[in-house]
Amino acid sequence: ACGGGARLAVLLASVVSGVAGGGGGMRCVGRGRDLRAVVSCARSLLPWTSLASEVASAALVVSSVPSTSKVDLDTWPARCALFDLTYDPWPTPLVALASNAGAVTLGGLRMLAVQAAAQVQHMTGQCVDWAILENAGIAELERRAAVASSS
Repeated sequence: ACGGGARLAVLLASVVSGVAGGGGGMRCVGRGRDLRAVVSCARSLLPWTSLASEVASAALVVSSVPSTSKVDLDTWPARCALFDLTYDPWPTPLVALASNAGAVTLGGLRMLAVQAAAQVQHMTGQCVDWAILENAGIAELERRAAVASSS
């Protein structure tokens, strides 16, 4: 959480596929005073390029854009971190763009592992280290990638 009047510009991005007019674009909902949000809403779809100025001014972009969506940005600001909730395949084209620009990137597999550990504790009362779950997920994704590349 940001305290002491600190402001953090955050861009939240989401894509809804199969919508009339085609999927693969962002939908703008609105902006808060300390948080800029671009998430699903019922109106016009926007391509990444139309959000370039939003990305340029954000400290963090949280994206749930499917890895199959077109990334039509040419550059990514190195100071803008990217939390891409997608984890398969990894890295996503958006993460590759941000990473190549020197930005800090984080994938959704860690979020999934932390959520899974919390669910195990909630349902069983037993603790499990989320890092064990994350490592198991990484191993499985690597196995799948090896199988796919050998076929």
